[in-house]
Formats: sequence, structure tokens, C-alpha cells
Amino acid sequence: MAGVYGGDRVNILKGGHVALGATLGICCTILVFLTVEHFGSIFTPNNSLLAAMIGALIGGGISLAGQVMEAESRYRERETDRRNKELAQLYGLFDTLHNILSYLIAVKAHCQRQLKRADEVGTKFRYLGIIPLSGHSRFPSISSDTRVTLMVCGAFDLYNAINNIDQYASNLLDHFDDLQKRRQEIVDLLSTKDILDEDEIRIVKGKEIEAQARYHVLERNFSDFLSSIGEAETTLDKCIDATLALIESFDGPKFKFVRKNSEPQQA
Repeated sequence: MAGVYGGDRVNILKGGHVALGATLGICCTILVFLTVEHFGSIFTPNNSLLAAMIGALIGGGISLAGQVMEAESRYRERETDRRNKELAQLYGLFDTLHNILSYLIAVKAHCQRQLKRADEVGTKFRYLGIIPLSGHSRFPSISSDTRVTLMVCGAFDLYNAINNIDQYASNLLDHFDDLQKRRQEIVDLLSTKDILDEDEIRIVKGKEIEAQARYHVLERNFSDFLSSIGEAETTLDKCIDATLALIESFDGPKFKFVRKNSEPQQA
């Protein structure tokens, strides 16, 4: 971090050198005039000459000190503004990651509840029990500004861990919608919509082989889908922990991480 913003301190020193040069120039000018007018008194300076020289030096020193302090103050203000902007980016990253994680966990919990219910009933078409969800949308993308902030902060491991997790999570939701379309195609081959009661499930005559084949594909795809959510959950947990650690390194206000319960609605 210091290497990136070290130029500000160089500018401060440059400004101090300019002020010092101007002050010395003024002092030299005064001395020249005093020397011409009071050449004889150079070796035996009187009180007025000493007072003029001391006053010029003190005035120049005060001017130089004032410029350096003002430059330092501006530098601190810029540093504070920069850190606040970076901290805001990190809070935004935490919120985005948290929202993605919470919703994916809720989708997984929904699927697991439906499978549990199907197992309790004893149906062999258990994955047909995972009914659709409504009201979900694509997750917000992690902005390039946020990613750049991670690189500026030196959080390269976090940057690499995040990768395209936002796009990946949105693709998982699209995959869930696609699975629901395949599920509906199988349901349309049944003679009843009550798919959670094994005794009531009847496949339309002549469609048994097609229904079984479609269901085996659906079962495998749903299993892969739930595994993918589990992998995304692990990645998101690590990214959230790393983001919180980075936020705390800014010595900002501490807060307790409480996972949201963003339960999606059943269709």
C-alpha cells in the first residue's frame, strides 16, 4: 500500500524544498541589500541588522512549516477518503457474497425438504417432489472496481478465490429452472398430479419407458445440481471469511456476521 501512494509524500517534500528555496532567496536578497548599505557593519553587526536577519529567518521558517503542515493535512485527508472508499467496496462485496450464499443455501434446503417428504411417503420418483420456486432473479455481479480494490489491498488469494462465483451462482439458478422444465415433462406423462403418493402415481399407458428414462436423467442432474451448490457454498464461506478479515484490518467498526434467511417462495 505504501508503495502505491508514496508519490504524495514525495510531492510534499518537493513543496517543502520550493518553500525553503524561496525563503533562502528572500533572505539572501535582504542580506545583499544590507551588505551594500551596511558593508562596514558586516564585521561589526549592529542590533538592527541582527534583528532583520533573525526576523527573515523566523518568518521563512514559519512559512515553510505552515506549507509542510498543510500538505501533510491534505495527504491525511486523501488517505482517509481512499480508505473509506476501499472499505465501502469491501462492505459491498461482503453483502453480495452473503446474499448469494444465503439464497443458495435456501434453495438447497428447499430441495432437501422435498426429498425428505418424498422418502417419508416412499415414492420411487422422489426427485419429482422438488417443486419449482418463484421470485428469484440473477445475482448482482461483483464489480470490476471491487476486484481492483482487492488487488490494491494485496488480497490476491481472495481475488482468485472469488473468480466468477457470482456468474456461477446465477448459472446454478438457471440450471434449477431448466431442471424444473424437465421435471414438468415427466409430470405430463403421469396420469395424476399427486406425485408424492406412490399408490396414486400412474404413468400414461405406452409412456412407461420414456418416463423412466427421463426420470433417471433428472435424478442424476438434480444430484449433480445439489453437489454444485455444496461446492459453491464452501467457496462462498471462505470468501466471506477472508472479506471480513480484510475489513477488520482497516480498524473499522466491528460487526457480528449473522447469516440471512432468504427463503425463496414456492411456486
